[in-house]
Amino acid sequence: MTLASAMCAAGDLSGKQVNRILDFLVTSRGVRPDIRTYNLLLSSIAGSVRNGKGSMSDAGAVLEMMDKEGRALNVFSFNSLLQILAQSAAKSSETVEIGDLESILTRMEADTVRPDTVSLNSALSAILALSKAGKASSKDADVLLDRLTALGVRPDAITYSRRLELLSLDASHGKGSYSEALMLLQSMREDRIKPNLVTLNILLRLVSNLIARGSAGMKEADEVMEFIREEKFTPTEHTVSAYCKCARLARKRAKRGHTGLPNEEAVYKAWALFKELEAVCFESDG
Repeated sequence: MTLASAMCAAGDLSGKQVNRILDFLVTSRGVRPDIRTYNLLLSSIAGSVRNGKGSMSDAGAVLEMMDKEGRALNVFSFNSLLQILAQSAAKSSETVEIGDLESILTRMEADTVRPDTVSLNSALSAILALSKAGKASSKDADVLLDRLTALGVRPDAITYSRRLELLSLDASHGKGSYSEALMLLQSMREDRIKPNLVTLNILLRLVSNLIARGSAGMKEADEVMEFIREEKFTPTEHTVSAYCKCARLARKRAKRGHTGLPNEEAVYKAWALFKELEAVCFESDG
């Protein structure tokens, strides 16, 4: 479907634009869109939702047309639906529930479409967004991981990063622990997946949430920094920000009379890290 491909390439589409394309193809040209056309339309809706436009109902209109035309969804179709769901869940204006995710996964199974790693990560993104709204939890993520890995889906670095983000969210709500995070990191290595800097920065933010409630200290923050050095990653501004937050919270707790938490030393380490990053960022090319 060259025409639909060209129109989708022009940019993200709203629900009205999608309906106009389908109406033009079917009514004016007498063309039956194929699965590639529908997938392009769903992918474009996903982009539209990501940019603050579009909604799950727009995707529903495409699904309705696909069912009417007897077009079976494939893994790319379902992955776009999962991405649309995740992005819609992140919008306060959208009413998305964990049941909506279950509906997509159930239909995927009913249509005997095998999910892939993109499916897993998109579903985890939806659970993360729903968890931030209090509509899901890390337990939902564990169930999802068990469900999809049993089907042969292999996790990747993004999978573990999403899971750590959920654990970090738990930590901010008085749940979770550093040992759980280390277990995830160990599982990652057992799966022969090398942690990247994004993963370790998330782990550092998790530690800051644990420090805030007194369940960790600068020892754990320093250990994460050692992981970063072992992997020979260059700290970014996100690394510095997370480490400085750890130091600030540790110092704040120390001032309130909590024992076993460093004070000036933690602040000095955070400042030294900042100067190290500053030197890397602004060193001369000559």
